[in-house]
Amino acid sequence: MKIKYIFGFVFFLTLQAQASVSSINYMGLYYTDNANFEKDQKDGDFYLGLSTLSTLALEEWKWRLRLGFFDYAKEKQNDFLSSQISGHFMLNPGTHSTELYLKLLFQNYLGSQVSGSTDTSYNYTGFEFGTEHNFEFKKETRLNLRPYYQQRNYSNLNQRKDQQFGGLLTFDKDWDKKTYAYVEAEVGFLSSSLSEYSKNFLVLGVGADHKIDTDWSLEGSLALQSGTYTTRTTTQVVAGTSRRKSSTGTETVPETTNNLTLNFSGLQQITEEFKFRAGLTMISQGSRSGDESYSANIIYGQLNYNF
Repeated sequence: MKIKYIFGFVFFLTLQAQASVSSINYMGLYYTDNANFEKDQKDGDFYLGLSTLSTLALEEWKWRLRLGFFDYAKEKQNDFLSSQISGHFMLNPGTHSTELYLKLLFQNYLGSQVSGSTDTSYNYTGFEFGTEHNFEFKKETRLNLRPYYQQRNYSNLNQRKDQQFGGLLTFDKDWDKKTYAYVEAEVGFLSSSLSEYSKNFLVLGVGADHKIDTDWSLEGSLALQSGTYTTRTTTQVVAGTSRRKSSTGTETVPETTNNLTLNFSGLQQITEEFKFRAGLTMISQGSRSGDESYSANIIYGQLNYNF
């Protein structure tokens, strides 16, 4: 019996020596002027956000657990808990590396479910798998390519099931010791069992952060998402001209949505582990039919603890 304990203790010490654990955590207080992402009747609300991302790295493997919780002061139907468990396997570490990953996805609204203004404003479970290809070049320049497949099941929305095929390309660079910048593009197709949700989409993003001194930095990002639904149509007025007179008519066109998200924030490094961030996020979404159009502004303060 003592020999078993000794072997177990030796295995535990070996695991501890080879493994590393890291965690990114934050607690934030937010205020939004449009908690339900509505077009006309906007309801402002405060909400609390808690999040953690913990990573266990063991040789070629990485295991990650992500948890998120949002608690609204008045609009309790928006309270939700999300979680993500993922495993990552590094095939060939180095300057040109390839990584395989599998993620399990969960999102659960804790209040009474209401119709959402976005495609993911409902409870779901799902998974995602894909590969990440990382290329490191000279002068602190990197390129990341991530093709993926994702499936989500919305049990409380007429048993809706989505399949998403996509790819994300990110280019980032450290311009000097103070400035970092990135550009990214994502393209994909979402196929849904409820055909009105099927669409093609494109996401373009750019961002940067600049260190003012050893303790302060500024951050900014801009993202534009465009989607074209494959079965939803609307009519629009078109103008025509002839030799004698001008005329107007209508034509049927696919319905589209365009979402613009702009974020500005300031970050203070309090200690090596603690940071404080305050910022403003502005969201504007428009659709060709107007059914999913809205705008929202969010101000926030976050306390981050990393180790």
